[in-house]
Amino acid sequence: AHLAVLRRGLYRAGSFGAALWLLRNYLRVVCGQRTLEQFFECESIAEQAEFYRQRIHARWWNPVARAFAAQWAVLLLFGAHPQQARRVRTQPFADQLAANIARALTTLPARDNFFWQQVFLGRYLAAPPYMRAENFGRLKQAASRVETHIGRVENLMRGLPGASISRFSLLDAVDWLSAEQTVEWWSLIRRCATPDARVLFRSIDPMYRLPQSILADWQDASEPQWTGCERTGIYAGVHLYVRRQN
Repeated sequence: AHLAVLRRGLYRAGSFGAALWLLRNYLRVVCGQRTLEQFFECESIAEQAEFYRQRIHARWWNPVARAFAAQWAVLLLFGAHPQQARRVRTQPFADQLAANIARALTTLPARDNFFWQQVFLGRYLAAPPYMRAENFGRLKQAASRVETHIGRVENLMRGLPGASISRFSLLDAVDWLSAEQTVEWWSLIRRCATPDARVLFRSIDPMYRLPQSILADWQDASEPQWTGCERTGIYAGVHLYVRRQN
């Protein structure tokens, strides 16, 4: 039913794929296609950092682009949840985003950064691990362990046995929640969590903090360097919380 989507390419499907296509074409205009390709040919982090600062950053993040990136509609176009966009509307988000992306592209190797290869070039130079042939057997073997649930996660967690989950990966869904929803989620997580449970998530908001009432049950075990290792540069924080032993 969707062969036409596959023929066009999954990376062009959906609003986020279309937004990245627009960004890629903008970068081709202001930086040049060959410049974008040469960035991934740098031999060292120092060379890569200098190349990015001199040949890409200032052209990309010109005053017009910074003003454009801070717009509500643009945040939604690039996949931000409305609540997520509200979190950063009053902050200098475009400046923060430019700085975070610059950090990722000047301190982490670009040659294996498949995220930015897709953004800049529209193709992979180094395939993600899940797309490498040597990993297919491992993925196939593990596929039977995956259970898919379609619906609201709150409803799923209410039906789970207590103390049955040891690891939670929330991605950036924490940014989507109101204060009331955040308390509700963490109440459900606590009910489902084993004594050694860990909860991992990331946020685009550099000021993100959990409500104080939640911290009675959870301890912040995050390491500052984790955000620096986050290869997209989109997120301002990578957070890990572990269950307190009360």
